[in-house]
Amino acid sequence: MGGRDQRGDCAPPQLVNDWRAARRLAPIPASQLQASDFNRVDIRVSRAFSLSSGTSVELLAQVFNLFGRDNLIGGTGGTFIDNSLSNSYGKYPVAAPRQEMELGIRFKF
Repeated sequence: MGGRDQRGDCAPPQLVNDWRAARRLAPIPASQLQASDFNRVDIRVSRAFSLSSGTSVELLAQVFNLFGRDNLIGGTGGTFIDNSLSNSYGKYPVAAPRQEMELGIRFKF
């Protein structure tokens, strides 16, 4: 798991760097290892308007990942690169969408 501890910090495991040294590969720096913490703020706003004969219309807008944080995906569609001989060891090649917005109209009869 890339040497992550309970705080989500990453440190290169010594055994991985020893294995890489035996194969004449450069060690993995701690700055290369990524944590897969997930943090997202979503917001939704809606407003309903009454129309004649008991019908109504509702307008809504919602934004996912409002602050545009990069959320690395592991275990839910992404793969943590755990091949210790790879130069990409400790990275996640997939990130969740940075921001998304939806607009909608709902009619009630």
